[in-house]
Amino acid sequence: YKLTYDLWGQYRIAASEMPESPLVQKVAAGTGFVEADVVIEFKYRAEDVLADFEDNTKVFGTVDLLVCWDFDPQKFRRHGLEIVPAKPEEVLFKGVNYRVLLPPQIGVAHQIELPVISLRQFVDAL
Repeated sequence: YKLTYDLWGQYRIAASEMPESPLVQKVAAGTGFVEADVVIEFKYRAEDVLADFEDNTKVFGTVDLLVCWDFDPQKFRRHGLEIVPAKPEEVLFKGVNYRVLLPPQIGVAHQIELPVISLRQFVDAL
């Protein structure tokens, strides 16, 4: 598992550094920190991860965060994935600017999503 994905680690950020939201309050309750075990994929072009998903090298639902330089939503839409601009109150990872949503599936009770940090957009916003 560790050899398949780029980074398997722990994420920790003070809740005070995140936008105030019910999601952050719930996760940080009692500790004041958002903490999670994470699997992160790094790609120069975000769409390169699609080939990994298609050939089952990687599984969509097991990647917690995609960090890339460039993100072209149109390339994900061509594969039937919905792209939603991320609202700060909807995310637990600082800097997320998109959410890739997997179409609903039979037997899955919740929406499977992949948060994306496009570093080019993150830097441009600074």
